[in-house]
Amino acid sequence: MSSDEYRSFHGVRGFALPRWLLVSAGALVILIVGGAVFLKLAFPPEKLRALVVPQIERRVGRDVELASVRLQILPRIAVRLDQLSIANPPGFESEPMIELDALELDLRFWPLLRREFEFGQVRMVRPIIRYVVLEDGSSNFQGLGPADPLEARAIPASLTSFAVAGLFLLQESGLTSAFFVSDLRIDDGALHYSDHSSGRSASMALQARASIDRATVGDNTMESRGTIDLSSIALRSPELGQDSVRLADTKVDYEVFADLPGDSVTVRDLRLTVGDLPLKGAGAVYHPFDERELELDLFAEDVDVANLISSLPDSLRARLGDIDASGIAQLSLSLSSVAASAGAQVNGMMSLREIDVTYGEYGQVVTGGSGELTFDPGALTLSDFEGQSMGRPFRLRLALRDFDDVQAEGQVTGVLDLAQLAALLEFEVPLVGEAAVDLTFQGPTKQLGAVRVTGPIELRDVVYRSESLAVPAVVSSATIQLTGNGIVTEAVPVQFGTSDLTLAFDAPGSLPYLLSGGEIGSLPTVEFTLTSSKLDMSELSVESEAVGYGDLVSARLSGGQIDGRDPVEVAGTTMLLPPIPPINSRGDVRIAAFINPPNRVNDLAFQLQVQNGVLSLSDLRGRAYGGTLSGRLGLDFSDGAPPFPLTYDLGLQDANAAGVLRRWTRLGAPISGRLDLEMNGRVIIDGTMLPSPDGVRAVGDIAFRQGRFEQFALTDALARQLRIDTSQLADFRDFGGRFEIRDGNFLVQDWEVISGDYTGTIVGAAGLGGSLDLALELEVPIATLHAAGLGQGTPFAALLGQLAGTDEALDVSVAIGGTMSSPALLVDQQALQAQVGRLLQGQGGDLLNRLLQQRRDTTQVNH
Repeated sequence: MSSDEYRSFHGVRGFALPRWLLVSAGALVILIVGGAVFLKLAFPPEKLRALVVPQIERRVGRDVELASVRLQILPRIAVRLDQLSIANPPGFESEPMIELDALELDLRFWPLLRREFEFGQVRMVRPIIRYVVLEDGSSNFQGLGPADPLEARAIPASLTSFAVAGLFLLQESGLTSAFFVSDLRIDDGALHYSDHSSGRSASMALQARASIDRATVGDNTMESRGTIDLSSIALRSPELGQDSVRLADTKVDYEVFADLPGDSVTVRDLRLTVGDLPLKGAGAVYHPFDERELELDLFAEDVDVANLISSLPDSLRARLGDIDASGIAQLSLSLSSVAASAGAQVNGMMSLREIDVTYGEYGQVVTGGSGELTFDPGALTLSDFEGQSMGRPFRLRLALRDFDDVQAEGQVTGVLDLAQLAALLEFEVPLVGEAAVDLTFQGPTKQLGAVRVTGPIELRDVVYRSESLAVPAVVSSATIQLTGNGIVTEAVPVQFGTSDLTLAFDAPGSLPYLLSGGEIGSLPTVEFTLTSSKLDMSELSVESEAVGYGDLVSARLSGGQIDGRDPVEVAGTTMLLPPIPPINSRGDVRIAAFINPPNRVNDLAFQLQVQNGVLSLSDLRGRAYGGTLSGRLGLDFSDGAPPFPLTYDLGLQDANAAGVLRRWTRLGAPISGRLDLEMNGRVIIDGTMLPSPDGVRAVGDIAFRQGRFEQFALTDALARQLRIDTSQLADFRDFGGRFEIRDGNFLVQDWEVISGDYTGTIVGAAGLGGSLDLALELEVPIATLHAAGLGQGTPFAALLGQLAGTDEALDVSVAIGGTMSSPALLVDQQALQAQVGRLLQGQGGDLLNRLLQQRRDTTQVNH
């Protein structure tokens, strides 16, 4: 190293700071340290608290409680307020409207030299904000601020604006009007909202961090960026039920520019994430601390609908049931408000494409759906949503308005697969086929009964199958017209194997009643006509062997069985009373051939009316058993459950007697000829349409004409008793009379019988189970009685022999007991002898007296 270099090097090392600089620096240090010591001594915590509390109370206009204030000078200037709370105004609950565990403020030193307050960090520890609205609409935040109008800055009253204004809560506390915050933090905060006027409430956890930089465009402008985390968000309202609705956690990332002289805040960049829904946007807030006008635009591109649904609150997700959806949605929102007292106005649009909807085990119910949804504060419109529903195209147009009392208007067009629709709606209806609909609707959604639905429903190749039907019911083509408040069909043809029926009806007022579940309107009346060329009930029954209703009735009344089975059991599978819908109806029924094997009625016609649970069948006419059927029926099912009373007034003229007896009694066909029957009465029937034996009441007249007794146990027994040829009793000219059915008995009232050479009358009772208790008065020629051997070997037989050659006849009294299949006959011998005695006395009384003196004996002859 040269000497010059050496000198140069040592010259640098020997450089010394000026003494004035060292003295100044030392003085500054002493000043700072001394000032800190002075401030600590001059402003102890109690004095600070006494100074701070009145200032805060003046600025917020509320009572303030503060546990302590601590001032820190070194290594930084900081103020900590512990246990700060701001009270509610009078008339509200005792809990404070705002309370914090601590409020920490770090004051930057160098801006103080410029007489400016700039906080490096403001930290709120566990703040709790309670926003309460009373029943009269007043809130605890109304009037918050200084009483001096020159100092007042109104705090926004709505919950939404209050959350936005929370970033500026420090300024609103009023500690100074000339300060700046570069870092704002809210740790473990909570917000509680309660509206007693509507019953709504909300709560959420709050975490926030905002960094605020002084802008270069002016002293009173600033830029802020930060993050706000909202979690544990719960809502409760009467509309949502008693349980809280948990909402997805929300995160807000923002960048704003505040122009305080211009009284505006510009939101340059806003990223809002609600669950899995990301939103971006920008906007502005004008007059944020006064009237507050908000303009904010948000949008989301290509949102996954499946992720969006999965992020819904559990309670709302549960309401969807097994419904899932996928596809793409684009969302744009525009939020605006023009006054602090008004809620935010939301306008938006959602574009949907490739929408698929699945429903549990039924799979996809909508595929390839696309459409556009627009909404504003007063309306929501879904325009031309198109897609495939259950493999068939459909189109839906929907508009909702007036959200306080939602009014719906729209149109649905498409083809429905009835089998999939029935399964989707969980109807126990085995249907296949299609229904093409083109329906428009309009009305309030909260009152479905007031919704008017118009348009056609076209049925195509509809097949109804049921375990209770032997053959399916088929509707090849038919149209049902909805008229706004009613349902009309012109002619719906239904085919059951070889049977058919055609139904046409008009049901005005039925739609409001049905849609409201019977809450709106009166029970509708359906006007209808039903015609059929052939209705064979055997094709509708799953029973392989036809069992007639008459067979079941006679078996039930007589206590018998059908092929070893209880008739109630048989009827329970074949003759169940069909469910009668809760409507009134009135119409005509015409059936050319009604077949209920083994019974058949041709040209059956009647008028049917159902009114308030009472079925009336009147003007009944038809051809049955070779005769003419007429009458009326009435069934009262207003109690809703069996047993039901049935009244009737029936007539059958010139019918085949054997056919009637065979089908409606347990006698078989013992009587042939023609039958005339008139009867009316009342019967109690159960759910199988069968009468109770002790519940049958009837009166009437019955007449058998020009017939024959064929293997009739009663006439056969009488022929054996009188020892005459059965054929002499077989043919009859007239048989019958007045009758009554009550208490399980068929009561005979002086029935006349004219059979061959015999005439007589019958009175008494025949039990419906077959027992007999009858009295027969029969006029019999004396020759017949003698030939029968009555009193054989006795003077009585001799007497009959003396009179046998005459044309005289005697009245024979016969008591008939036993059963219909095995009758027991008892001839009144004493009455018969008395008649013979009176007759002989007229011809020669001495002879008769001598014979009678020899032996008076009464012989009883039993079968």
